[in-house]
Amino acid sequence: MIRCQACGTENPAGAAFCSQCARKLDETTQAAVAEQRSRHTATAIAWTRVLVAALVVIVIVAVVTVLVVHGV
Repeated sequence: MIRCQACGTENPAGAAFCSQCARKLDETTQAAVAEQRSRHTATAIAWTRVLVAALVVIVIVAVVTVLVVHGV
């Protein structure tokens, strides 16, 4: 069985194209799909870190604002 790197479908050995998404199942195409997936994952992780940092800054600003308004 050959697992398609694009959609994860198991295909029969020797199949030229995925039965689910029609991607080529040759080594070059599958390697390119795997590389693209890893780049997208790395980008998603980077953006998640940026969003978390932004939320932390927003919470800190909100807490400081409340403390200043209440004179603490």
